[in-house]
Amino acid sequence: MNLQQGAYGPPAELQSLILFWEIMEREHYPMASIAKKNLQELLEQQRQAQQAAMQAAMAGGMQTEQSPTEQNPAAEQFPAADQTGGIAL
Repeated sequence: MNLQQGAYGPPAELQSLILFWEIMEREHYPMASIAKKNLQELLEQQRQAQQAAMQAAMAGGMQTEQSPTEQNPAAEQFPAADQTGGIAL
């Protein structure tokens, strides 16, 4: 079995590729350490981007929970306006 057949996990996943190149590095394959290092850096960048996206999503969720005045600033300026937009007399 080899990398393409999934011997180290799904061939498209970075973890599988890192494992493959780690084994190749142990076997003293030329440039294996560089390939492994580059893949590890790429994985770390993906993790950081994922974490930033999660934090942005969480921050966005907090912003949606606004008071009625924040959702409709006109409600503060015109407190007598009813929900249909007319003025309550």
